[in-house]
Parts: sequence; C-alpha cells; structure tokens
Amino acid sequence: MTFTNIELQKRFCEGFAFFPFKALEQYGNFIYKNYSRQDSTRKVLDWCSGEVDFSEQYAQKLLQKLKLKDIPAADVLLDTLQSASTWLKERFDQSRKHPLRKKLPEGMENYHRLVSLYQQQVQLNIATQLAAIPQLPSNGRYNVNAGDIHQVEAVMQEFIQGTDSLCAFLKDCIGKKKRTAPEGLAAGDITYLLSVIKVIASFRYLQERNIYLLEAWKMQLALHSRRRAMN
Repeated sequence: MTFTNIELQKRFCEGFAFFPFKALEQYGNFIYKNYSRQDSTRKVLDWCSGEVDFSEQYAQKLLQKLKLKDIPAADVLLDTLQSASTWLKERFDQSRKHPLRKKLPEGMENYHRLVSLYQQQVQLNIATQLAAIPQLPSNGRYNVNAGDIHQVEAVMQEFIQGTDSLCAFLKDCIGKKKRTAPEGLAAGDITYLLSVIKVIASFRYLQERNIYLLEAWKMQLALHSRRRAMN
C-alpha cells in the first residue's frame, strides 16, 4: 500500500491537531522522517521488519516441517500400525489362550485411530491454516497470538501422552519373557514389536520438536509484546 504526501502526513501525525512534520517518506509498511542525506533509517527499518515478521519465520518453519517430515512420517506410522495389528491377529490365532491375544491387537488398533485423527484433525488442519495465513487480510502480518500457540501445544502434548502410554504397554509386554511368564512373548514377537516401537519413537520425536518450536515462537511473541509496552 502506498500513500500520497498528504496521506503520509495524516497517517504519521494521526492524533495531532496540526501536522508537526513535513517531507515524510514511506519505506515498505513504515512512514518516517529523514533528517539528513546520510540517514541510515532504512537499515533500522529493515532490522525492525525482520523482528516484527518473526511469526512468519516460525509459521513457515512449522509448515515446511509438517509437509516434509511430520505428515509423511504419520503415513509411515499408520502403515506400520496396520501391518502390526494384522500380524498380531494372525500370530495369536495360533495360540487362542494367550493372555495378550486381544490386548496387543486392540492396543495397536486404538493407537492407529489416534494417529489417524491426529493427522487429519491436527497436522493437516494446522498446515492448511498456516498456508492460508499470508492470504488473510492482516496488513501483511501473521496474526498469531500466544493463546493460539498454547492450544496447539496442548493437543500435541496430549498426543505424546497417548503415545507414551502405548509404548509403556508394549515395553511391559516385551519385558515378560516366555520362559518366566505364561503371558510372555517369543523372541520373534519381541523383535517385531521393538521395530514397531522404533517407528513410534521416531514420530514422537518429531512432535516433541514441534513443541520446542512452538515454545520458541511463544517466547518471541512475549518478548515482542514487552518491547512494545516499553516503547
């Protein structure tokens, strides 16, 4: 958006009963008064622009991470869980009295549903919203507040808790060796479940990194608000 000289004066001197400044200049979204030919005001404004637009940087980082890493990783995890559920059902069909015959496949199916909902309602939804932000009428700024970020963090934390519960259950099953407990698993079963846990842990790590990114974003918002208050 550009302004005429009169419009620049009106916007810069808004609130005054007269125009205390003349010969104003516009640089990007800024209006300023240049006092000398060697004034370095534009360099300062460039620095301020980068500081104010940090939300765009964090939004783009999160968007790219979701598109390139998290969402594809969710697809891999969903395929792994589906295969694990099928494998476990076939495995325990041969030992119908095994104590884990229902618990293990059900645990995989429940977590599969959780990951599917998380991908559809959280990951894809956030990616869609982040991609749409630059097109929204907000004077070219990313209108994201700490409350929005905290809400996303809370959902991710809840998902991580669900993930930890499943991993704890699987590790408990693995810890029971067949020769010492009737509900124990054979060596082949343990090897397979360890490979599943590895895929789950990789996906969990990505969500943990998202929370670190959101925390840094929220901290920058708080610092920016504090600076504005001081100014």
